[in-house]
Formats: sequence, structure tokens, C-alpha cells
Amino acid sequence: MDQDTINKGFQSVAPDTYTDTEWKGLNKTDSKKLAIGTRADTGWALINNGSTLYDKGLSNVLVGAIAANSDADMVFEAKHGNSFEKVETVSYTLSIKFELQ
Repeated sequence: MDQDTINKGFQSVAPDTYTDTEWKGLNKTDSKKLAIGTRADTGWALINNGSTLYDKGLSNVLVGAIAANSDADMVFEAKHGNSFEKVETVSYTLSIKFELQ
């Protein structure tokens, strides 16, 4: 998370901090806890982990391989509470390292 996001009081947590039902029922204060993740979707020739990879504690992870001359998609997913007084903007930086063989 960038400094502006942190200054707004957001906290990055693991997705299993709450059950799906508990995520939906978080109060105004706890709604600022977020679990942000990415998942390899369509177009991947090899996927080592097809489940969502969340940012909390994530280090260098091999997602998969994309076949030559093709496209692949990634999906962004988030778990968060729903008790916000106004629209909030959260900034994350996703860095992708790739290797050509």
C-alpha cells in the first residue's frame, strides 16, 4: 500500500482473518482491513497456483507460463468490509517479473 492509503487508515491483512460472512459484517472501523489478491485466469499454459495469491506475506511466486504469441489474464480480488461513509481509493503497486526462454 502507498503512504496515502496508509494515512487513510487502511490495513493489509490475511484473507483468513475473517470468514466470508464476517467480512460482509465488519463495522465502520474494521471495514478498513483489506485483503487484496491476484489470480491467474484464462490463457495460461501452465499455472502452478490457480488460486488467489494475496499480498499479505507474499514474496516471489511463480504464477505460470504464457504460450508464445498469446494473451493471458489476471484477476484482482479483494476481501473487505462494506461499512464505508464515502467512496475510498486504495492504491497498490503490482510488480510483474517475466523471463523469456
